[in-house]
Amino acid sequence: MIITLPWPDRHLSPNARLTWRSKMIYTAMARDIGFSAARQVFTPGESAPLTGELRVTYHIYPPNKHSRDEDNLLSNLKQVFDGVARGLEIDDKEFHGAVCVWYAPEPPGRIEMEINVNPAAER
Repeated sequence: MIITLPWPDRHLSPNARLTWRSKMIYTAMARDIGFSAARQVFTPGESAPLTGELRVTYHIYPPNKHSRDEDNLLSNLKQVFDGVARGLEIDDKEFHGAVCVWYAPEPPGRIEMEINVNPAAER
């Protein structure tokens, strides 16, 4: 399963200097983006439920060559990943073994979240 996510807003950075109210607005928008992206590929009742340990690979297409480094990028995406988990009707603690694969810049930038079930870890 591949979920395509837009490049995260810089206001989602843990280092962003925002008021708590502004941060709350960006956080809610990010969760909604993740939820909507997940629901484009997963429909409850129609799609098979995801169970077990989910291996995640992030295919990263930055908007330019001066984009954020990997640890900051993943921190910026925390709320988006929460929305994806909600859209897939799972707990985000099921995401394991994240691997990041970087590609040449492609404006406006995107992240493709590839999710595979680890058969050895199925419950």
